[in-house]
Amino acid sequence: MLTLSIIIVNWNVKNYLENCIASLYNTVKNISFEIIVVDNNSIDASVEMIKNKFSQVILIENKENIGFAKANNQAIKESKGEFILLLNPDTIVLKDSILKMYNFLKEHKEAGMVGPKIVDQEGRIRYECARNYNTPFTQFCVLTSLYKRFPQSRIFGHYLMSYWDHNDMREVNAITGACMMIRAGILDDIGLLFDEAFFMYGEDVDTCYRTKKKGWKIYFLPTAQIIHFWNKSAEQIPFKTLIEMHKAIEIFFKKQYGMKAVIRHRIMLILVNVCIQLIAPFVYVFCSRTIKSKVKNIFMRSNAVLRWALNLPK
Repeated sequence: MLTLSIIIVNWNVKNYLENCIASLYNTVKNISFEIIVVDNNSIDASVEMIKNKFSQVILIENKENIGFAKANNQAIKESKGEFILLLNPDTIVLKDSILKMYNFLKEHKEAGMVGPKIVDQEGRIRYECARNYNTPFTQFCVLTSLYKRFPQSRIFGHYLMSYWDHNDMREVNAITGACMMIRAGILDDIGLLFDEAFFMYGEDVDTCYRTKKKGWKIYFLPTAQIIHFWNKSAEQIPFKTLIEMHKAIEIFFKKQYGMKAVIRHRIMLILVNVCIQLIAPFVYVFCSRTIKSKVKNIFMRSNAVLRWALNLPK
């Protein structure tokens, strides 16, 4: 049996994808593996690049962008590995990281998943790599930026566990779909890896929730590391991405906490963004030129979310 299936879902990030695949072939040693790339109808010659430079990669070409969750499930059905690595295309795998995660799962039979430490291109930790489940309260902390103002607080920093330096191995509630290694056997317990109600965002936390509910453990392994350039596909459609994120939050809330949680989230979303719409124009008038573009962007993003939350036409 093949040891590892590496699955990458790509949408219009050809250069990042090329570097990602190259990093895999340069660093994954001593285990048999396959790379499956699902391309969600890119128009940037990603498909041609794979065919020309990485002919050994298994390529699945979709005629439309079917989303992150569905595309990963599509590849998993074709995979042959005892273990599965989900990896974003805008990442670089560092030396021995894949082998470390593989060895960890081999040694810890109770572990259903393991995730690495994820840093950005400046070497700063991305706390999303090991976190708690989102709740209406943690979402309130995000919407009001309390989690940024008080990162060391175990109350306000609960979701991302920003009070923890993420330098030690431990069991966690959730890791990120940007890089997670999965024991293929857990699929016998949880069914489809990702709930396809999620288009993008939220599906990883939902899967972690379902995995833990079935008795499997999830671990964070900081000795394995990757660099993540973060949201390079998503930033091409920033307003749609933001709305998809809030849709995903409400799907998760409805599944795990019920409709009351969805309603609370929607009310919070409306109130916070109404405040932004009222305050931002005054800030824009009186702020320095250096931050006017930032204030304008905040206003526009807030306006898009508010219109969605109120079900208003664009």
